[in-house]
Amino acid sequence: MTSEPSRRETAVAFIVARLNSSRLEAKQFRAIGDRSLLDWIIEHLRASRELSRIVLTTAAEPDNLPLRDYAAEHGIDCFWYEGDPNHVTHRLSSAAQAYRADICVLISGDCPLVDGPLVDLMIAALRETPRAQAVAVPPRADGAVAYTEGIGVFRRRAWVEGDELADRPELKENHFPTVWQHPERFPVLSLSLPEFYYGPHHRISVDTPADLDFMNSLYRLLVDQGLKFTLPNVLDLLRRQPELCEINRHVHQRRIGETHLQVFYAVDCGPEYGYGHLMRSRELGRRIVEQLSWPVTFVVDDPRGAELLLEQGGRVVWGAVGREPRPLPASLSQLHSVHWAGHDLLLLDLYPRPLPENWRTPLGTMPLVVLDCLLPWTDAADLILVPGIASAESSGDSSRILSGLEYTLLRREVVEQPATEKTLDLLAYLPEANKRSILLKLAEAYGWNLRVADGGSSHFVNDLARARVFLGNFGVSVYEALHLGAVPVVWPISERHAAEARRFYSRLGLPELLIDGVGELPEVMRRLKHQPLSLPRVSDGTPAVLSALRRRFLSSVETSENREVSPRS
Repeated sequence: MTSEPSRRETAVAFIVARLNSSRLEAKQFRAIGDRSLLDWIIEHLRASRELSRIVLTTAAEPDNLPLRDYAAEHGIDCFWYEGDPNHVTHRLSSAAQAYRADICVLISGDCPLVDGPLVDLMIAALRETPRAQAVAVPPRADGAVAYTEGIGVFRRRAWVEGDELADRPELKENHFPTVWQHPERFPVLSLSLPEFYYGPHHRISVDTPADLDFMNSLYRLLVDQGLKFTLPNVLDLLRRQPELCEINRHVHQRRIGETHLQVFYAVDCGPEYGYGHLMRSRELGRRIVEQLSWPVTFVVDDPRGAELLLEQGGRVVWGAVGREPRPLPASLSQLHSVHWAGHDLLLLDLYPRPLPENWRTPLGTMPLVVLDCLLPWTDAADLILVPGIASAESSGDSSRILSGLEYTLLRREVVEQPATEKTLDLLAYLPEANKRSILLKLAEAYGWNLRVADGGSSHFVNDLARARVFLGNFGVSVYEALHLGAVPVVWPISERHAAEARRFYSRLGLPELLIDGVGELPEVMRRLKHQPLSLPRVSDGTPAVLSALRRRFLSSVETSENREVSPRS
């Protein structure tokens, strides 16, 4: 009598996704090349021969409704979890039981390079090892790691019992760390993979704007070579061009149990304030996200400013500090109004303006960092950062004030701008329309090769690198001009700006290139043409600023809690 063949274990892929990611909101719908990150995950999983089903697992929150619609449109299932949205282990164990999955394949919703054939190898190995409850791919003896990031293969019992063992928030919010903590209860199959899946460790998940930049760079290079955007092709490309890893090498990988701060970052921007503060703060906010792993939510009330932040992947709410916010336009109706509760730190990069006496009342007791302002209301700040050397001395507690050239904030595109031939006589950034009009007439009369920049222009950095002279109100761009070898000339809009500019020139040993009226500019341009200046070098002080923020505000973290408890994959 022949025995019945054993039932083949059903393998189901569960994609873990929510759209309110703290560092790159709605990252699943961000474009990589010609399709979204989630499109790539689905396409690569459909190359698997071992999977019976693909299930998108998300939390029942209004923000995630587009994920449910996406699943319906693309012919995959959606598990709409009604429980605690932060309880990831219970969401997944519930989904595994609902779909009767014998083998549960966890797919992170931020890993576009999941590989169908690699998933098949891991499923097949687990099927052949009935005793094992999970698959691990350890590093080789030479230190090379397998690029299984974003993939986990388990039996359902490991998920159900692993969820029951998750008795702390940091264990519930991650992908079954308890399974790896209890090898005596969950035997692990140690698997070796084909050679081409190994290499030096580098992150291939998308958590930040830098990660998205990295993926788009890989996509463009592969397409130019007539190759598909797949994991094996990417790994081969990185072996040939390892310098590509520099695009996101600086991104900090958050550890289980690691303390991080929720940051509000309010910025004045718009026609009456300009966009220099915004561009500086956009860069600092991005670095906080990528290098400290602290989520940042920007607070602005200018449509162009909001668009510039959203373009970079920033989280944005509508509001202002110490004044009534402007009306929210219909074009940005998706933005929420600011609610100040629930954050750990407030950064303010405001136009130097007086604030009402009770300005801080709506903000609660959050620690406060102020950038580039020493007005009386800043006495309420826990820390004042003055990037550069132009501010006056403060009569307040100097231990709260960090100022100097070593704290100069430069945008990454400024720092990385290659040496460029000086083909532009003058680049001007003047928010006032009457000044721009006067300048255009002057340029025509004297034959200057002139470019007038607008707020947030994508060409600004390249134009600044080409310019011999930069003309603007005194602000962030004078430091960027120095870094790129353009002579900064200041047309101040107030006596305060003029005083700061004079200190700037004096402390850097430069002649005072201040113009009070249009008639002085031709003489300044003539003098600079015949007597070129030797400009001081300005370096990026953002690392020093980040270090100061970490040192001042981050609670101490136990080393043991910072270690990853799951194997590097």
